[in-house]
Amino acid sequence: MTPRRAAQIAAFREAAADRLSVVGVWWIQVESNVAAPTTVAEILRELHTLKGETAILGFLGAPELIHALEAAVTEQEDGIGEVVLQALDMLSAIVMAEPGTPVPPEVPSLVARLGGDQGDPITLTQNTPIEPVTEKVAARRVGLRVEAAKLDRMRDAIGDLMSLRIRLATLADELRAIRQDAGRSVLDSRLKRAEAQVRDDSDALTALASTLEETVRDLRLVPVGSMLERYPRIARDLGRDLSKNVRLVVEEESAVVDRDVIEGLDQAMVHIIRNAVDHGIEEPAVRKSRGKPELGTIKIVARVAAAQLHVTIADDGGGIDSAAVRRVAIERGLVDARADASDDKVLQWILLPGFTTRATATQVSGRGVGLDAVHATVQALGGSLTIASERHRGTTFQLSVPINTAITSVLLFRVGDGRYALPTNSVEDIIDGEAHRVEDSFTGPVVSFRGADLPVVSLPDLLGRPGVRAQRRRLVIVRSGFGLIACTGSAEHEHREAVLRPAGSLLSSQSATTAAIVLEDGAVALVLNPARLRREGAAHDAVAPVATVTVLIVDDSPIVHDLVSEVLRSHGVIVIRAGDGLEALDKLDEHPEVGLVVTDVEMPRMDGLQLLRRLRALPGRRIPAVVVSTRGRDEDKQLAASLGADAYLVKSDLTHDSLWTLIERFVA
Repeated sequence: MTPRRAAQIAAFREAAADRLSVVGVWWIQVESNVAAPTTVAEILRELHTLKGETAILGFLGAPELIHALEAAVTEQEDGIGEVVLQALDMLSAIVMAEPGTPVPPEVPSLVARLGGDQGDPITLTQNTPIEPVTEKVAARRVGLRVEAAKLDRMRDAIGDLMSLRIRLATLADELRAIRQDAGRSVLDSRLKRAEAQVRDDSDALTALASTLEETVRDLRLVPVGSMLERYPRIARDLGRDLSKNVRLVVEEESAVVDRDVIEGLDQAMVHIIRNAVDHGIEEPAVRKSRGKPELGTIKIVARVAAAQLHVTIADDGGGIDSAAVRRVAIERGLVDARADASDDKVLQWILLPGFTTRATATQVSGRGVGLDAVHATVQALGGSLTIASERHRGTTFQLSVPINTAITSVLLFRVGDGRYALPTNSVEDIIDGEAHRVEDSFTGPVVSFRGADLPVVSLPDLLGRPGVRAQRRRLVIVRSGFGLIACTGSAEHEHREAVLRPAGSLLSSQSATTAAIVLEDGAVALVLNPARLRREGAAHDAVAPVATVTVLIVDDSPIVHDLVSEVLRSHGVIVIRAGDGLEALDKLDEHPEVGLVVTDVEMPRMDGLQLLRRLRALPGRRIPAVVVSTRGRDEDKQLAASLGADAYLVKSDLTHDSLWTLIERFVA
């Protein structure tokens, strides 16, 4: 296959996937009697175009199946709806296979069930010559497509530009200070010119970064409809599995949002829809007894306002029994029995981990998973999730998330010697700690704020960082999703725009961290997930650290160091850092209490293998050493073992659990 032919096939597949998805949505609307008068004609037009393209390109079996589909859609006989959807699924599979692939054995049966003649026209065989795609067909789609990886690289470049801009601005300030100290002299004149040049460069860099940022934001925008269009089929199929009549209606205002938002929200939306069909929509007999139509309705409304995507998912089902939620939450120890909460607040408890009112699990619900994951996902995107419900009338989920998450506003601060950040839209306020004293209560330490007692989370304890000595103690009031919390132990608060970068698999779903920011001085600030702060803080209070060993991490990457450190500190380990082997030897002299060395291999000055040799040559006790490297060949592992490595982990396999499982035996 020539490159041109391969490009044509790829373009066709992308267009066909879009076309089949839209046809599926339209057909469900026809079945539910909510379609526009022209919908059937639009379906037939799309199918006719697809039939011609598959015939030209040589997708065997597709033209016959589409021909039968056209007849079925036109006749609309009783009971044909499910067969039409199965035929659309089969077409999706055919066009994803290579042209000329033998006809799938299920096609003749589907053609017959659709009411078509299995010998109907456009029967292609493998010997049938395939015409080349005409320019007219190839030119149907004129939009420019950009690979997501290229956008990600452009986003990272913007982050580097932003850091460089800040460094240049700092240098300009330093040059001005030197000129002022130098007085009127030749040096003063030269410094003045240099200062002006740096400031001009800084201004130009600022303009360039702004242009790039705006360009990337526009390129990454995708229609919300691309996510919503498949949900009616999901609701319909699940309803049939549960013997319920369900339709899902979508209303969206042609909104566009960042690709990461769409990808992040998709599974969360599916969870809510499945929950609505299983828990919310009643069985037909129950609905009839309550004076409702047997057909249950789920309505999704999506709109963009003030740089936020607002999505409402409402069903007309049985609603949530707040009394049952309160009882189950107390019985399972998820909340304190003495807690006084309104019905609206009780509804939020269904977002707690492990919560379910089901006595037994089904294939769909009852395992205590789903809504907790939905809540964590929305919070990780910097958004919020609220629930409203009325018994026998229905339940409404309201999601609000920023339309762009790659470049966002954050509150940057320091905890001990580490840098951290929170999305600005999750920060309610920053208050004076001296004016708001921490008090003890039966549920733990609290702070009074606007007439309510807020739980207190100690960030130094949660993150394993020593406390901050600040002239003025501040409390950060954070919206955690279950209400407001007060975070203590932070300092040097600063609002700024930042490029968020993925933190990688090392930060598991249990981590309080969701992303990373590379600062202008090369340090890394970890972005905290507000939804996890209260949960992780409570877990920290309930469980004592499992280890008090001091570990020396030797790695020239600040990001790897910070991510590995977070895993170890979450288990009570004290962490010391070195950037290469020579610095590691100095640190060992300064800290004789080190009980384990975790080292990379490739580093400047002295690499990890040379460090192993020096470690094993040290007199006295033998310090265990673990190698964490990108090198994964057996020869590399054998060489490290021969030099005295006690364990070896490849960075591509690095996760929270794999790292701790490996290290635990050395520090327990």
